[in-house]
Amino acid sequence: MTVGDRTGAAVFLGALVLFGATLRVGVFVSDTYTVADTMVAVADGHLHVTERVFDPTGTGDTPRMHVRDGRLYGRNYGQVVASLPFLWALAAVDQVADLGVILPLSWSILLFAFAVTVGRSVDRPRVATAGGTLAAALFAVNVAHVRPLDPRWRPLLALQLSTVVAAALLCVLVYRLVARMHGRQVGAFAAAIAALGSPVGFWATIPKRHTVVASLALGTLYCFYRSREADDRQTATRFRALAYVPVGLAAWVFAPDAGILFVALASVDVVTVRSNHPRRLALVGAAFLVSLLPALVTNALVSGNPLHPPVALPTYVGPGETVAAADGAGGSIGGAGASGVVGGLAAQFFEKLFVGVSALLDPRRLFHVFVRGNLGLGLHPYGALPVNLAVLEVMPLAGALLATPLALGVRARTGEDLRLFPTDPKRATDALVLVYLAVLLLAYLPRSLTHTMLTVRYLHPLYPLCAYLLARVAFVRAAVDREWRLLGGTYAAFLLVGGPLFVLALATWAGGLDEAVQYNARVALSAAAVVGYWGVVAALTDDHERLGAVSLAFAGAAATVYILLAAFVYFPYGEQFALPAAGALADRLVHMVAL
Repeated sequence: MTVGDRTGAAVFLGALVLFGATLRVGVFVSDTYTVADTMVAVADGHLHVTERVFDPTGTGDTPRMHVRDGRLYGRNYGQVVASLPFLWALAAVDQVADLGVILPLSWSILLFAFAVTVGRSVDRPRVATAGGTLAAALFAVNVAHVRPLDPRWRPLLALQLSTVVAAALLCVLVYRLVARMHGRQVGAFAAAIAALGSPVGFWATIPKRHTVVASLALGTLYCFYRSREADDRQTATRFRALAYVPVGLAAWVFAPDAGILFVALASVDVVTVRSNHPRRLALVGAAFLVSLLPALVTNALVSGNPLHPPVALPTYVGPGETVAAADGAGGSIGGAGASGVVGGLAAQFFEKLFVGVSALLDPRRLFHVFVRGNLGLGLHPYGALPVNLAVLEVMPLAGALLATPLALGVRARTGEDLRLFPTDPKRATDALVLVYLAVLLLAYLPRSLTHTMLTVRYLHPLYPLCAYLLARVAFVRAAVDREWRLLGGTYAAFLLVGGPLFVLALATWAGGLDEAVQYNARVALSAAAVVGYWGVVAALTDDHERLGAVSLAFAGAAATVYILLAAFVYFPYGEQFALPAAGALADRLVHMVAL
């Protein structure tokens, strides 16, 4: 899948530049120890973990390590295998040059390429010249602060680079999908929301599964829309089959997430498809089966059963000790036949959905997940209080969606057909998004209030899909189309002025990290309230674009400030930044703020 056009290329390169600037080589979440050691094992040519390079204890009882027949196995094998080319490239480069220099050099080249692409897109060659000058200057600054990178970090860095690329592709998919519906300008706005106004930027450099799964979900959504948009049956069938490929790949990363995506896609696909001719169904089934083969083979090699994913194996908690797997079917069905395994996994999947219904009916839980992060969970590794933030606290732009029921009600009074399952490809895609989000919520709401959510990470695909939904709201598109200069200029002003003011406020802050993060949360909630108020005004009136541009800019800047502070101030971890100058800046800011 390509970037589409020059704007798509600019989105991809810009996302790489942004995420690369915040890349810190090291372990942020303890689950990464297991994935990184799995990476070492696969790079050595086997699936079981024998060398514990990243295990801080050396015992193998890192979170989410699994065991079978005395051998330790990790997880996220699809993500690990996808990272192998990055590891090979790093190893090859490290033979001839210092990675401490190559990483900032590569970043500067990406920055220059981004400037050239933007300059050509807007027909302003001076942008390329300015970008080249800036890239050269920043490379010189980075070289002045360069530090060698220990080769032991290469497997982890490969995982991080693959996640960065997945996050950039996610932004491109958001752009391409929205651009096909509403034009390049709105598409670029939606991609900017994903990169700068949501936790996508927060998790882009952290090698968890969340970014990869969200990217695959967007791939399914894009192909689904193309299948409904296509004029001829051959193209429609091809893209319909391609929509199931990311589902199979997701099963190779984390089977439960693939199940969520499959349930949503299959249910909406059946309702909205033009034709279920057996020959077309066979093509779709064949594509899905081929995409599942890597997961099935890996399952068979790890658990002995192609339908028994690694996460369903017993969890290793120490020599001679195991507990039933929390994410899968557990060890009790490991020896069952194929029908027994499928039945066990399906039963547990739907059991989670039923539990999710109870969580969905709990107003307190919904409030803490979507509005105000739970402050009553006790001690947190990064402070005296949790630093978990709710959806609106990390993506205040989603506040505009709160007014959509009112806008739909106004449109319904005019007699407009608002059914979700018509032949219109846009409405069909909307239905897929809403069904997927509903299943995602049912599956993960019961587990959404824990100590290490940070940004409600189990619901991570929700954030780029919110960017899509915002682009589908008519009054948001009107503000973007008619006041895009005001929107961009106001966002830059809020960011360039508000960001330093925020740092200065933190420098005089008497509290710790938890209180500083909660200050971010209050600002974000204020921005969400402003953009929500504008949404109500926009739903009832026609003259709202200027207010909308300012409101959207404020909410977007509030989210960006948190992403940057999280990267450079709030969570210092790991060995070093990929960009030495970024590390020097972070050290100064941390010393200044001293939370």
